[in-house]
Amino acid sequence: MAEVGHESAASRDILENLLGEPVRRFISSNGKLGSNYARRDVDIVKRLGFEAAVSMSWEANTRNANPLQPLRFTPWEKQHWRYSARLLGNLQHTQVLALE
Repeated sequence: MAEVGHESAASRDILENLLGEPVRRFISSNGKLGSNYARRDVDIVKRLGFEAAVSMSWEANTRNANPLQPLRFTPWEKQHWRYSARLLGNLQHTQVLALE
């Protein structure tokens, strides 16, 4: 756990030095809760002062969505009916990953 926090803080510091401004958003590669990160990692990101993050979980967000675990929705269908079906499918699988 300490390694995750140290690596995340070090990476943020490098980016801030290069950009000359604060880095407020966090993204990890292949970020899916339960597969690639755990609730403790969300707590680490929060403690490091990040305001928001990106998740790779494919679902729709609600107004109660956790800003440190937003869900993604990528309907790339070209046909209108397939696009609509993807929208409905994502809404049926919506969950709220509560900020604790």
